[in-house]
Amino acid sequence: LSDAPAVPSLAAAHPSLAGRVVTTDGIGRLGHSSFTKSCSAADARCFFGADPGGVWTRSVVDFYVAGCVDGFAKALFTSFIWTTMRRNLLCCRPGAFVQWMGWYDQTYSHRDLPMLDGEFMEALSTVQQAADASGAAAAGPAVPAAASAGAEEGVEGLDSASVLAVCDAARRHSDGALIACIADHNSLHMALSWVAAVRALNRSFAVFAVDSEIRAELVRRGVPTIGGEGVPPADMRMTWVKTKAGGLAPNERFAKLGGLRSHVMIALLRAGCEHLLFTDADVLFSGDPVPFVLRFSDEAVRPGPVLVSSDFLNTNMSARADGQLEDPQVSAVYYAAWNVGLLYWHRSALPALEAWHKLVVDTPEQWEQALIRTALEDKPRRTVRPALASRRLFTGFNGTTSIGVLPVDRFCNGHTYFVQRLPQRHRHEP
Repeated sequence: LSDAPAVPSLAAAHPSLAGRVVTTDGIGRLGHSSFTKSCSAADARCFFGADPGGVWTRSVVDFYVAGCVDGFAKALFTSFIWTTMRRNLLCCRPGAFVQWMGWYDQTYSHRDLPMLDGEFMEALSTVQQAADASGAAAAGPAVPAAASAGAEEGVEGLDSASVLAVCDAARRHSDGALIACIADHNSLHMALSWVAAVRALNRSFAVFAVDSEIRAELVRRGVPTIGGEGVPPADMRMTWVKTKAGGLAPNERFAKLGGLRSHVMIALLRAGCEHLLFTDADVLFSGDPVPFVLRFSDEAVRPGPVLVSSDFLNTNMSARADGQLEDPQVSAVYYAAWNVGLLYWHRSALPALEAWHKLVVDTPEQWEQALIRTALEDKPRRTVRPALASRRLFTGFNGTTSIGVLPVDRFCNGHTYFVQRLPQRHRHEP
């Protein structure tokens, strides 16, 4: 909780805290909650009112969060901690403070007298390492959220160093899983919600930023971010347009988003990610999906598996037994649309992913979600070996790759969760 961007930025740069720093940026502006005006040099404007620019809202949130913690590390002088302790009986444990007391002379600045020392204010606003005389960044710990190097071939703004960094972080986790999503500037609010939920799982994660605008916001918040560097924002929201044949297809920019998704997944698997769970930014995590997914990913099912979420809606035939995939022998399950909003891909299934990506790029007039079946589904269906059948897996991509349909009462779509309430009816935790 800080009005000095440099402080959370320094915390996020520490290797032991990579991907674990959360701020309240974006909830509201910083300012004195007693005043009715909040001004910003960055925005070149002032906000007025009882809650100018969300100053009071942010103060309330900060006080609430502070009341929930076990302790504080205090870098500069602040009265915030003591004020919190007076107002919240839950805070804090005895001796729950670590202090680096950077004091200041109140002759020159205090709560009602702005600090006019430009160098001091610039230091508190710095969120990246300064360059030395040669223009190179000073040596220091690697920061996955802002890593930069050579461009990843075929994806504008995606550099190989940041991809390698997030995969390396995932490999250090006990099961080697990485959770990732794709987001552009229009979906920043959803991406921040996604980040908060995944952080709570204590999992390695990353966000693929489609453009420079959302990248800047994510990096400023210490979010492990790949892509988006130097890419101007564009409207990639989905709309349906008529094709020459008289049918409907996604608009051109949204179709490009599909190609980016599969290309980034390829880059992550090639960089060494073994277990990749890739989602849309609007996915809401109410629990950790990785342990369930990894039940179906071992040497007996290689190459694969590829696990897809589903638009299946039939409440009578969904996988009610604990720990089961949907039954592919049920025609309604097998032929229901595969939903690419949540996919698990094992690295051994990379050739199947590359085939789907090529099809998406070669046929931009078609929706990527429809094309994943075209690329992977075997027609006619093949007989599967017992090791797959016992786990409700089947084969695709010319019989070379194991595939499974995730249960719709655990990996829910909007209808099965909000309308049918399948998790509650089946007594499952989604």
